[in-house]
Amino acid sequence: MIKYLFTFILLNPSFIAFGQLIERPIHVQQSSTKAQKINKLTNARVSEETDITLTLPFWDDFSGAEGIPSPLLWMDNGNVDISGTIGINAPTYNVAVFNGVNTAGIPYNIDDNGTVPVDTLVSHRIDLTQVPTNSLNSLFLSFFVQPGGLGELPDPDDSFALFFLDSDSNWVDIDITTDASTTVIRGGQDAVEFSSINPEEQIFSQVIVRIPAKRETDPENIPNFIHENFRFRFQANGNQQGTFDSWLLDYVYANFNRNPGDIFYEDRSISRGIDATFGSYKSIPYDHFFENRNDLTDRFEFTLSNLDNILQILNYSIEVSNRETNERVSLVEDLTEFDGGISADGILRGLEIASDSSSTVTGSQLMNAPDTTLLDIKLSLFSRDTIGPNPLAPFGFLTNDTVTTQLNLVNTYAYDDGSAEFSAGINRNRGQVAVEYVLLSEDTLTGIEINFPIIFPSSEDARIELFVRRNLRDEPGSIAVSQRVPNARLLRSRANDSSLVNFIYDLREHKIVSDTIYIGFQQFTNDFIPIGLDKNNDNGDRIFFNLEENWIQNETVQGSLMIRPIFGTADPFIPTSNEEVVIESRLTLFPNPTSGMLNINGRYDHIQIYDLSGKQVPFTIHEANPSTVDISNLQQGIYIVRLAVGNEFLTKRIIKK
Repeated sequence: MIKYLFTFILLNPSFIAFGQLIERPIHVQQSSTKAQKINKLTNARVSEETDITLTLPFWDDFSGAEGIPSPLLWMDNGNVDISGTIGINAPTYNVAVFNGVNTAGIPYNIDDNGTVPVDTLVSHRIDLTQVPTNSLNSLFLSFFVQPGGLGELPDPDDSFALFFLDSDSNWVDIDITTDASTTVIRGGQDAVEFSSINPEEQIFSQVIVRIPAKRETDPENIPNFIHENFRFRFQANGNQQGTFDSWLLDYVYANFNRNPGDIFYEDRSISRGIDATFGSYKSIPYDHFFENRNDLTDRFEFTLSNLDNILQILNYSIEVSNRETNERVSLVEDLTEFDGGISADGILRGLEIASDSSSTVTGSQLMNAPDTTLLDIKLSLFSRDTIGPNPLAPFGFLTNDTVTTQLNLVNTYAYDDGSAEFSAGINRNRGQVAVEYVLLSEDTLTGIEINFPIIFPSSEDARIELFVRRNLRDEPGSIAVSQRVPNARLLRSRANDSSLVNFIYDLREHKIVSDTIYIGFQQFTNDFIPIGLDKNNDNGDRIFFNLEENWIQNETVQGSLMIRPIFGTADPFIPTSNEEVVIESRLTLFPNPTSGMLNINGRYDHIQIYDLSGKQVPFTIHEANPSTVDISNLQQGIYIVRLAVGNEFLTKRIIKK
């Protein structure tokens, strides 16, 4: 188990206090939304668990799972998590993650760092007496497994095991390795398997084992697995202090009429969904995006998998829709031929996993209305897949052919996807950590959003000082904002329970910023203060730290620190409790953006226009037509228009281009 980023520091952790940026696992998930979903599914398991008996075939690739494995297939263990991003070249989208914490992110025992059983996953009972007698010798279970992935690689003493439940209710360990000295898969670098096509690419290993049938001539001590209450269990052995020693499981399939060479499946799937970003950002303020949409171009990247042993020609489509209305915004690709693969000839060969990207996507393609801020980007794969091995199963081969990714145009920039797999930070008094942001537009910075995950030992009482810097030089004017915060416990107590990020802090002093800014904090303790680290999106080169008097660009921690700038308007005209907002259908402004002339559709009594600092700016009302306002004298940028109709008001952002 590697707790620190550098192996040469591992033998002397005290050296880290004066050396580098530290990476550590977290112990509590920060998403209450996810926790509610898990609780809902767990409750469903409780009522169904005692009544569910399955028959073959058993098949699950976890593509249809949300948060935890399906309660229709697996018993309630409350510890195995589901992730769509932690696997490297996974057979299908979503894998089951085994480590030292349960689904709530709580470690099993923070005081014991020994190697013990941790996460387990147990199937519902399967009635194997329904298997035809002449097919009992062809009964096999297969699965794919990967040590580590984007999580932590298990140590050589850690292991991954498979057990079968016999007719006497005894769990029997099953040999799943070619190593004669052990029946389990051991951790360590030797357990990592690489692609024969590309030796630098890590892949999942497939294991297939027989479910043996007991013959009449076998001794009594031979276990009998052919009974109506058969179950199988996957079990990880590792450190129980946190998210250490990760094992990833995918594509579990049990059936008869199989053989040891039955390791190919007529299934084409999405291995990794669209990484929807513009530049490096997972989130961009809507006004910044809207103002620069004609200059924003990018491609949607994704990865497809062919689990068959014959080549396949695949087509895909990419559709963007408004998450709130479910209306289509743009059809980026329509039945487009996959152009990845070994020779980039549109053919995916047997057992090949390859990446491709869409045609160039512009910001304009993602906008069909000025209020579209939450986008769903759906990737759909078109192949010859059928429903799957079991028509009665809740999921099938077609489930892994569609994945939806979200892109948010809200009030913040974000490199992260909203979930923290690890934490990073420093443990140096007066040390500083900052994240660099290159802004698309000038705007008013009103807050900072930081994820402070809980780790052990805790540093909740530590004082910090938030800051926003225009540059990292030690010169007058470099620091735009500086604000003391009593302790991290106060930060966490102010969290929005429905937010993936557990802290939003309003700045007392709003500042107009542009170009490049650095946001972060200085700490006043030698204790480690953790910051959420999203391992799925690597923007480590945007992280900077200062342990003494010099800023250092991070070169070791991989991921995105969950520190975000929040933008908004320092409105001097926020409506009072007696003011009501005018319905936009009664009063609208167009065009927006405008090069100078702004038309107002509807009757109004009074109009005011402000810049983002809250300063009222001059404009001209057309004498012949009061419904036309001339703002050609204003510089390019974002402005706030406030219209009054009696005691009602409408405030609207406009863009002068």
